[in-house]
Amino acid sequence: MAANQETIQPNHKVLYHIVKGPNRKNSWRRFGAGFVNSDGSMNLIIDLFPGQHFQLRDPNTPEPEVPAKKAPSKAKGKK
Repeated sequence: MAANQETIQPNHKVLYHIVKGPNRKNSWRRFGAGFVNSDGSMNLIIDLFPGQHFQLRDPNTPEPEVPAKKAPSKAKGKK
């Protein structure tokens, strides 16, 4: 690699489930992935919950605001 090229670092981590085996031989099974966000939080995708995404944050981080749902309009048109 040339000296002026940057090393590309992955922005994710792999989640493993460690199963204790006989004779202290553990089995590591891939269980999902975590993607690091620019604010240091992580999006987690766990294979046990397909289609579900989780957010891992520090406990003192304010929760993101969820926009309020608009009530359906009751206007029936012009008379």
